[in-house]
Formats: sequence, structure tokens, C-alpha cells
Amino acid sequence: MQLPLAPRTLPSLVFVVAGIFLAVASCFATETTTPGIDVFFGTSLVIHLHPLRLGVLLCFLYAILYYLGARFLHLNVPITLASLHLLITFLAVIGLRNMHYFGLAGKPIVINPVITILAQNALMLLMLSGLLLVANVLLASLLKWRLAH
Repeated sequence: MQLPLAPRTLPSLVFVVAGIFLAVASCFATETTTPGIDVFFGTSLVIHLHPLRLGVLLCFLYAILYYLGARFLHLNVPITLASLHLLITFLAVIGLRNMHYFGLAGKPIVINPVITILAQNALMLLMLSGLLLVANVLLASLLKWRLAH
């Protein structure tokens, strides 16, 4: 038995709300508190990539992927796993935002040990977030197959 579309799209709705929250937060953040990364394409195109805007992009990308999985593959991802995925994504964005507190030698210059740990492991958390998306989709596919047989 398949659920209606609305309960199946709840994980995508959670990520949309998180993306809107990060978009509002990035509008109120000043440029001095959120340094960005400059990505050069050729000689004339420069993209300024800020960690909060990267979080907005990731949340909307994950929301689209969860919606497509629910809409076309009829997958029902458990909301607890989607919430864990959102938590890891938020921790990665917070870590990316605080990476600028590290000096050139890689030694932390910030006092808070939680922010230090998040900043040191931000890229690993981003990778874990992507792997958790794949794991959620595989688990939902396995549950769908198990219910069908």
C-alpha cells in the first residue's frame, strides 16, 4: 500500500524550511563575519561562495532529490532519518562557516572547543551528509521492496 504524496514529501519539506532559514540567516549576516571562497572561471568570471549560501544550495538540492524520490520512485523515507540527515548537514554548514578561525598553521584561534571540532571536521560532515542521502534512498527502496514482497 502506497502512502499519499503529502506524507512522502515530508523530508523534502523539512529541507525546504531549513533552506529558507539559512537564506534568511545569510541575508542578515554581514560580509565581515562570513568570509567567502572565490572560485575563478577563466579570467572574467568570479563566484563568491559563502558557507551559508552553500548551505542554502545544499538544503534545496537535498529537498529536490527527496521530492523526486517521493514523486517518481514512490519512496517513503522515514522522517527520523531525514532529520538526522538535516542535523549533519547543519553541523557541516556551521563548521564551514567557522573554518576561517583557523590560522595558516592549522591551529585553532577560537576558544570554543565545539566550534573547533566542527570546523576541523566540516568537509567530513559534508561527505557524510551526501552518503546519508544515498543511505536514506537505499533504505527507503529496500523498505518499499520488502513491503511489495
